[in-house]
Amino acid sequence: MIVSDKIAFLAYLGSEINGTTVDQTIVFDDVHTNLGGAYNGITGMFTAPEAGTYVFSLTFMLRYTAPSLNYCELYIRRNNDFDIPVRALSTPEPNGTASGSTVMYLSKGDKVYVTTTTSKSYIRSVYSYFSGYILG
Repeated sequence: MIVSDKIAFLAYLGSEINGTTVDQTIVFDDVHTNLGGAYNGITGMFTAPEAGTYVFSLTFMLRYTAPSLNYCELYIRRNNDFDIPVRALSTPEPNGTASGSTVMYLSKGDKVYVTTTTSKSYIRSVYSYFSGYILG
C-alpha cells in the first residue's frame, strides 16, 4: 500500500462557543487547509481516507466558565471511543490556553473529532484550532 503524503487539514473555530454542553462535538468550521478533503468543516469530523498513522493537534482558549466550573476539558476522539490513546486537554482558568497532540493508527473510514466533557464553558475562536496529517 502506498501512503499518501497529501492528507492534512487545519481548521479554526469560526466563532466563539458561548456555553458548551457535555459531549458536544466542537466544530472547527473555518477551514484553512484540507489536502485530500478528509476534514468536514460542517460536522467537525475528519474521516480517514486510507489506513495509516496520523498526528492530530488541538489548541483552544477558554474565555469564561461558570463560577462553579474552573476548567474546560476537550478530547480528541476516534469514532465513539474514549478508550484509545488520546489526550484530554484542560485549562484551569478563564482566558487560559491549552494544547496537545496525539498519534494514532486509523483504519480507512475511522472518524476523528473533538468533544467536550464539560458544560457552560466559553471557548474563544481566535486562539482555537484543530489540525491533523498522515505520517508518510
